[in-house]
Amino acid sequence: MTKKHNLFFRLPIFWLSILILVPAPFMVVLAVFINPIFREMSMLPIALGVIAYIWMLESVYLSCRPHWLDRLVGLPDLYLAHGLLAVFAFGISIIHRLELPTFGLAKTFGEIAFWSLLTMVAFSALFMTRRLTDLITPVRSFLTVHEPLIKHEITVWLHRLVLVTVGVACVHFHLTSYIVSVRPFIVLCDAATIGVLAYYILFKIREHHPKLQGQIISREMLDGNICELTIHVPGLSKNWETGDFAFLRLPDFKELREYHPFSMADAPNKDDNATFIIRGEGDFTTLLPIFASPGARVDLQGPFGRYHRFIKEHEDDRPLVLYAGGTGIVPLLAILNAYGAQRDGRRITLAYSAKNESELIHQSQLRRWAERTGNTIMLKVGRFNDEELRAAVTPKAVYLLAGPTPMYRSVRHILRHEGVAASDIYHESFSF
Repeated sequence: MTKKHNLFFRLPIFWLSILILVPAPFMVVLAVFINPIFREMSMLPIALGVIAYIWMLESVYLSCRPHWLDRLVGLPDLYLAHGLLAVFAFGISIIHRLELPTFGLAKTFGEIAFWSLLTMVAFSALFMTRRLTDLITPVRSFLTVHEPLIKHEITVWLHRLVLVTVGVACVHFHLTSYIVSVRPFIVLCDAATIGVLAYYILFKIREHHPKLQGQIISREMLDGNICELTIHVPGLSKNWETGDFAFLRLPDFKELREYHPFSMADAPNKDDNATFIIRGEGDFTTLLPIFASPGARVDLQGPFGRYHRFIKEHEDDRPLVLYAGGTGIVPLLAILNAYGAQRDGRRITLAYSAKNESELIHQSQLRRWAERTGNTIMLKVGRFNDEELRAAVTPKAVYLLAGPTPMYRSVRHILRHEGVAASDIYHESFSF
């Protein structure tokens, strides 16, 4: 199997696993040991309730950003799965609720779980699953205007409603006599519940006491409202790969205690120094330059990302074509320097645009890089037109895209129209 085919099948296998393979053992155990009367009369709605519960557990697990899965399929797809699993769980729980009536406390807890899940799904669908809502123009426009007004801390707490749903649903099936009597299933389900909740608790502990802690060593304001921070984090280079991003917070300042994702503009280095280029557009990023003075303490989670691995999953002699919009250039700066540092390095074409001149980051450095390496750059204020985007298409190239979702959709449409395989295109969205 070639590298390309290995990549092509990874995401379908991931979805097959979380939707079918993970719930399967629970279903087999329940089907084998449940009372034959219920197996014959009500197995389908019972099974749907169990699957909904397992999907909710998986959603909680994915919310903890497991590093091994990030490197396998990418954090944006983990967050997409995290949101969709809850939506799917709600969908099948409707059938479970309608087709399998319960009574007493079991009914009460079942109703609480159902309405809690509905509330959480509605909120998540609107504010958390941006990769889906970005496809709906009116919703995207509404969020663009109003989302910055919604405090990040509130979204975090409301999203934790899924934990309430899991806990109440667990009580619900423990109060259902024909389920709790199936001891092998209860043992298996309780073990999974305890394991996932323990992992979540450990994740929250690590949020407040992270392994990676450092301090800001320099802060520079670039043109416009763009800030460049260099941070020293001992041990960072251990798991750092070119093009990665990390979640940052400044724990000593109340306004900056929630983690936010930012890309690293440089490649891994022995000094454990990382440079972040951040545009001020929300509450956190607007306040960051004010408080982020040299010496300020920084907590970091990660690094995360798949740009480097995506490149490595393709043949080493293939050219790279990079499309960047605005601060989307940041992770690609590391790619440029790592893969095209010398004239005998990998052939790279960069097409980079921004809304205005001040947002074209490091123009002079990029031009010097192109002169030094003999690679090609295209810089433009405003959007590239279709012909300009097609001009960057290179035979047998690997394509990396970084920037706003509309830019990604436009470029990807052109690339696919030009015959570029979907498995040769990668975009790491931050709208999760």
